Amino acid sequence: MKPGCFRFVPPIAMSFVVCCCGFPGAVFAGEEAALSANFELPFYSSYTSRGQVSNDEPVLEPSLTLSKGDVTVNVWGNYNLTDRVTDDADFDEIDFTVDYALPIPAESIEMSVGVLAYTYPNTENNPSTWEVFWTVSFPELFIIPSAEIYFDVDEGDGLYATLSLEHECALSDDLALALGVSSAVGSSNYNDYFFARDENALNDGNVYASLSYSLTESLRINGIIAYMWLWDKEIRSGAREVYFDDSDLWGGCGISYDF
Repeated sequence: MKPGCFRFVPPIAMSFVVCCCGFPGAVFAGEEAALSANFELPFYSSYTSRGQVSNDEPVLEPSLTLSKGDVTVNVWGNYNLTDRVTDDADFDEIDFTVDYALPIPAESIEMSVGVLAYTYPNTENNPSTWEVFWTVSFPELFIIPSAEIYFDVDEGDGLYATLSLEHECALSDDLALALGVSSAVGSSNYNDYFFARDENALNDGNVYASLSYSLTESLRINGIIAYMWLWDKEIRSGAREVYFDDSDLWGGCGISYDF
């Protein structure tokens, strides 16, 4: 899944979704919290995520996010616009994410935990899997640092962690610019599963620039250009065997609407 979230949703993940949506008194930050929603429809030149160039031809990546209080539920998909990966233009990945924002007293710190379920329709030999994750960021700093740790508790049975720095600025009342850089590391089990290399190693590095233009209070047009590379020689070798490339310059644009 891009920076950036199913044939089968693991029972524990679905139980967490039901718990969050069905028992607001247990997890929401107050019963009066309003429900909000966001829909995004971006077009990208490729599907590249976590150092994996899964499709080097154009894709759509629709996303629907529902939030209430401290709980956010997201459904995200990758739709191939060509037959490069699937037999025809079709979805080859749909992910479910449930995120809970931890009640941190300091407003300068944002922290969350959650579960992320991956499924891969219209593909062969690509079993569903799922992760648990923890994230932290410091959004009030001039350059915003953040860290994310994901642990695949199913097929991958390994850890993927990323550190990133981002600077955001308003170019006008309606136009915002973000510049970012990130780097990630994978455990031996993770790299063995995704890159066929059984070693702890640095994985992907990324730089990007994105623009967001507000047409109305609810509707925005977004654009991004990014470059991904792999740090480790063995991981690069594995990527060339498993995916379409070991680096990628990609970009795209799309719309975002808040309900």
